[in-house]
Amino acid sequence: GPDHIGDPRPGAKNFLSELKKVAKVVVFTTRTKAEFDDRPKGCTPKSLAAFVRKWLDVNDLEYDEVYVGQGKPMAVAYLDDRAVPIPSNPTEREFEDALNGILCHL
Repeated sequence: GPDHIGDPRPGAKNFLSELKKVAKVVVFTTRTKAEFDDRPKGCTPKSLAAFVRKWLDVNDLEYDEVYVGQGKPMAVAYLDDRAVPIPSNPTEREFEDALNGILCHL
């Protein structure tokens, strides 16, 4: 649910520590979105963002910001467990590959 986060994945702490040496780390999570129907009463995007920050801090995971604004934050790169990559100005074949990548997740 939106108010539960499991244990950090092995390697996450080192990954974030190394990444923070060369980039600003912004955590953008959909668990703060208002459309969660199962969100516990009284949970707001602001309170859920605080929950995420506390979890990151308790687990000693480095970050610069937890983003809860509209749309995705500006970035050089995104790490996403559901991402299907597609390059700028894709070819017809690259569109087909992206579609197949999406269909594999359904």
